[in-house]
Order: sequence, then structure tokens, then C-alpha cells
Amino acid sequence: MKKVKFVLIAIASLTLILVMVALVRNSLVSHDSIRLDSLPPKGVDMQIGDIHYEQTDKNASKEWELNAKSAQYFKGENKIVLQSIELTFFSGEGKVYKLTADEGELYTDSKDVKVSGNVIVLTEEGYHVQADSFKYNAEERKIFTNDRVHLSGKELVMTGKGMVVDLETEKLYILEGVKALEKK
Repeated sequence: MKKVKFVLIAIASLTLILVMVALVRNSLVSHDSIRLDSLPPKGVDMQIGDIHYEQTDKNASKEWELNAKSAQYFKGENKIVLQSIELTFFSGEGKVYKLTADEGELYTDSKDVKVSGNVIVLTEEGYHVQADSFKYNAEERKIFTNDRVHLSGKELVMTGKGMVVDLETEKLYILEGVKALEKK
């Protein structure tokens, strides 16, 4: 009877040890695979999600702010690659220009920004501008493109090629091939 009891306890203990080893082993494998999947791709020095970045001038006035769904930092290139971007620019007089795009790049040394994919700019006055891409030159405080643009507002629609928005003077220029249509 003692031998049977001993054998049953040994079998139960062995079964318990095997189950615990299997659980621990599965737990470690799933954690490792999660860690490996979340590692940044080769060449990316840092990867983060849901970022918010603000750029101010020397007087601590906000020049622009950026929100993006994800960012990958390439230290050697001084570049941050962004996805699902919302940029808000503030003019010298406090007017707001909102820009959205699918993707873009922020250059950490110059603070210049390039965006592309479903790019839309909305002005405080109600103008809606579409283009394939835009660039922001931080030193000149200008948003520009060489692409075709479509601008629409309450009273007019304009198309052309190339555009510059000067954030200091609050002026917008369509550079060539301008066609305008008044809405009635």
C-alpha cells in the first residue's frame, strides 16, 4: 500500500512538474516573440508611437506643433520618418494653418518638414488646399510645393502649379498656370 501511495505521489509530482515546465516555456516563447516583433527595423535607432512635438522660437512663441501616429528616428541621417501626420502652423500674427498628410519626414538639424500622401491644408479663413506633397522651410517660415494645387474657399476655386505660403506675411501664392473660378 505504501508503494502504491508513493508511486501515485511520484506520478502526480512528475505531472505537475511537466505542466509547470510547459507553462513557463510557453510563457517565455510568447514574450520573446512579442519583443522581437516590436523591435525597430534595421537602421532605425528609435521607434515610438503617438508622438507630439512643438517647435518654438527664441521668444518661446509656438511656431508649429506636430502629432503623428508613429515615428522612426534615423540618427545618422538627422531624420524622423512619420506616419499619419497632423501639423499646425502659427503665423506671426497668430493665424492657424492646419496640415494633414499620410507620411512625412522631420529633419532634426534644420527643423524642416516634408509631407506627402493625401496632403490637405486648411486655413483659418476657410480655404482648403490639396496637393501631393508640401515642404516646410523652418528658417524662412514658408510652406511650399512644386506640385499641382487645388484651392477652394467660400467664394472661389483656384488651381495651378506650385504654391508658397509665407507664415510671416500671411500671404499665399500660386506660382504658375493659375485658373480661378468664382462660386455663385
